[in-house]
Amino acid sequence: MKPLIIFITSILCLLALETDAQSETYNLKRFSFSQSDFADTIPLEWTASKAFVIVEVNGQRMRFMIDTGSSMSVIYEQAIASRGDQLRQSLNTTGVITMHDALGATTKVDVVEAASFKIGKTAVEHYPLTVMRRAVGTVRCDGILGFDIINRGLTVRLDTRARQLVLTDRPKLMAKEQKAGHTLRYTLHRYIPYIMLQPFDTMDEEMAFDTGCSFICLINADRLRNYEYIRPHEVSEQVSERNQELVLVGSLSNDTTRETTLLHLQTLRWKKHEMNDIEAQTTMGRSRVGAAMMERGVVIIDGMRRRITLCPYL
Repeated sequence: MKPLIIFITSILCLLALETDAQSETYNLKRFSFSQSDFADTIPLEWTASKAFVIVEVNGQRMRFMIDTGSSMSVIYEQAIASRGDQLRQSLNTTGVITMHDALGATTKVDVVEAASFKIGKTAVEHYPLTVMRRAVGTVRCDGILGFDIINRGLTVRLDTRARQLVLTDRPKLMAKEQKAGHTLRYTLHRYIPYIMLQPFDTMDEEMAFDTGCSFICLINADRLRNYEYIRPHEVSEQVSERNQELVLVGSLSNDTTRETTLLHLQTLRWKKHEMNDIEAQTTMGRSRVGAAMMERGVVIIDGMRRRITLCPYL
């Protein structure tokens, strides 16, 4: 069997600034929204289990992937270069931060400030963007829309069937839909959301809700190994295949060869909601539930109350 090469592009950012003589301390909470009491409906592109929106960076239209597994938004070096000096000169470098990927690999990257960043009708003033080079083989887009916008207390509704994203600061706008759906509280680790799901009968697994990952479910290999030691029959009957595969987990890490377990989960439980026949696999990084979850229902992320609601499609 040929090695399966898996590219997972989500970035796990540690929002501590690394300052030196050539960089200033930058307040990542400085950015603000141009309006209040708003609800904006924005076209959503859904391609290859990834969600994209059109944004404007200092007047330039760009295609950004929605990645809740990235604590900050990213603009790719290729996107800046393709638009010439006008965009490059309009982005003010304000600091340096240390980026961590899913395996803990780190690098220092520049933070630039967009004087005007617009998503739909909502302008975000003084918005920070990290500058990174898009890795070879990853999805082609101009940047990443990270979780920091939601972390400012907004609510986002993602509907892949209707191809719509709703962005609002009204705390009760979606209360009825949230009550009817299946709501989980999330906790923040390094500023990205984690929820508790059940991939096996007695296994509660904390998973990053990571829309930068196209899989529906990835389980940390060590966690699965520990559970298999306790419940070998339960796990073995849901294993489809075990392979030695070339795996890249994290945008900053080198690839490596490791056994990957392919799973056909009988049930994945999201609170009391059961999803059957789930294709999953192990990962060297953190356990994750990915963007493919949005094919199963509307997802509402409430940044004020720190809740994620799944409203299954009928």
